[in-house]
Amino acid sequence: MRADRVVHQVVLERNIMSRVVVDEREIHAYLESHRAEIPPVPAGLVLRRILVGFAGSEAADSAAVARAEIVRRRLEGGEDFATLAQVFSEGPAASRGGELGRFELADLEPRLADAVEDLLPGELTPVVVTSRGAHILRVDARDDDGGYHLRQIVFLRDEEAARAAARGRAESVLARLRRGESFAAVAREVSDDPVTREQGGFVGKVPLESLGPEYRPKLESLEPGEISEILEDSEGFTIFLVEGKEGEREPTYEDVRDRLGMLLEQQKGQERYDAYLEKAREEIFVENRLNAES
Repeated sequence: MRADRVVHQVVLERNIMSRVVVDEREIHAYLESHRAEIPPVPAGLVLRRILVGFAGSEAADSAAVARAEIVRRRLEGGEDFATLAQVFSEGPAASRGGELGRFELADLEPRLADAVEDLLPGELTPVVVTSRGAHILRVDARDDDGGYHLRQIVFLRDEEAARAAARGRAESVLARLRRGESFAAVAREVSDDPVTREQGGFVGKVPLESLGPEYRPKLESLEPGEISEILEDSEGFTIFLVEGKEGEREPTYEDVRDRLGMLLEQQKGQERYDAYLEKAREEIFVENRLNAES
């Protein structure tokens, strides 16, 4: 950042924005005088969500794991890692004998990092299963600063098998919900969505206009308390609970208070900044005239 920008930011924060105060009366007055310009709150649904992700279906990796175990035994028998990687690995590094290059532990998927952390050069990991497939890593070298030079043989997971396994899990979840189990409790137990899982799958209000075409027609027709069918997208299979429905309405003070408060702060700050600059220009002009006359 240039020095003049730093000075500008310091002046703005210390002498102007820190002194700007917007009270409730001003926000109320702005809302009343600009109500026609403020868009309505859109219609929306209050939703909870359970996600059954494709990546969570490790049972689908059995074929990849079986292939990896066979190659792992051949490595233990003394066969060359680079040669086996060129022949069997399904990753992009296969043509380089599985050579991946240098990595910090923090750069690796956590399961792979745990597997290589204590290995010495020349040692192999066991077969490690991730969302991508079944991996065997070898440590070629370790740097003093914590870097690992790695090779890999990887067998990619069967995506169709993963999809089928995830579908089976989703159908089991839906059956539990239809038997009357608490949606929030089941979400905390099984959902693969880390953002909403701890809140019992609670998403909050979602405007209808923001729902994708794969969701809106099937959710808009549900009544509060109803559960959706299993819906598929790029993450996996999702089941929704519609907790509430809200039509389009005029915004209340609570809906717009924070947004209007920030807008008024910015406007008042700009006015103060413009006044500050004008005063500074006048002082410089007077000082230059005095210097010229002396």
